[in-house]
Amino acid sequence: MRINTVQLAIVTHHSYNYFINKGTGQSSFLNKQGFTIVELLVVIVVIGVLASVTIISYTGISQKATIASLTSDLDNAAKQLKLDQVINSEYPATLAIANDSKEIPASPETDYQYSVDNTTIPQPFCITATKGSTSYNITNDSSPIPGFCLAYNMVINLDAHNSASYPGTGASWNDL
Repeated sequence: MRINTVQLAIVTHHSYNYFINKGTGQSSFLNKQGFTIVELLVVIVVIGVLASVTIISYTGISQKATIASLTSDLDNAAKQLKLDQVINSEYPATLAIANDSKEIPASPETDYQYSVDNTTIPQPFCITATKGSTSYNITNDSSPIPGFCLAYNMVINLDAHNSASYPGTGASWNDL
């Protein structure tokens, strides 16, 4: 039994490859090796879209992590300040002497601003924690909220019989 084999030859002509069947003399077109410009542009556009989605997702996740870090730091700081207030009958004057002079710990790259008024009852405080462009604050009677401490949220206690209790910048206060 004899098996017939077809011999094929590859001819290169003007950068196109053809198969030529030596038995029949017919040619067939071979797909060119490589990508067309349109295919490359489609791949570049798809990669760009995927990169955009990834960057947007990362930014959102990073922002949520920053907020979680700031609110956790503020909750812990407020608890420690309230504990110091119970022990010492007043809040510490600075965060450096809080926590039995061990300071209030903060996450890396987090800055605190602290205000306190131990001369009033109740004794209010406010802490702002800032990381990058994100800021949150907490007071003695609130949970963490976005933003800075606004004018420390203090109420001026005026004594009608003591003119020294009237701060006089731009306003005129008279004792009655």
